[in-house]
Amino acid sequence: MPLWHGAFLRSVLIEQESRHAGHATQSIFVDDLDTLLGKIADRGLKL
Repeated sequence: MPLWHGAFLRSVLIEQESRHAGHATQSIFVDDLDTLLGKIADRGLKL
């Protein structure tokens, strides 16, 4: 899979999967995953 770094903290990854055409995937990078998950749960959102 090609990965390009466009600028500081900005990257693009191209992944071709024809069976998932029309769908999208997002990725996030966090310093403290447990804290983020706690904040999400506090808002009543389910993962």
